[in-house]
Amino acid sequence: MARAGVETIIGTKIDDQFGPVIMFGVGGLFVEVLKDVSFRVLPISLVSAKEMIREIKSHRVLDGYRGTPKCDQKALAKLLVKISEIVEAYPDIREMDLNPGIVGEQGVNIVDARIILRD
Repeated sequence: MARAGVETIIGTKIDDQFGPVIMFGVGGLFVEVLKDVSFRVLPISLVSAKEMIREIKSHRVLDGYRGTPKCDQKALAKLLVKISEIVEAYPDIREMDLNPGIVGEQGVNIVDARIILRD
């Protein structure tokens, strides 16, 4: 039922060593089989979010391929920063999982989300 686009995954957790971290990857096969993801310690800036998107091997899928349109990477980077801000503002969040998110020509739609709070 979601608009056409590229599946993405965004997740956060509290790492024992680093504290709050965020993960980004292109979803589906890329994340499940290839483990093609990027991590950052929170909080992140817009520059860091853009770097996360560009450093995964499958970032070219977001640039459009075989006639598919280019995905809205600006909206995707803004979403990563917003998730960072939410986790910083609500320290009771232990984990957050946005999977899948669908990034299209304009915007990102989150199809499923899960938030786990600290005990």
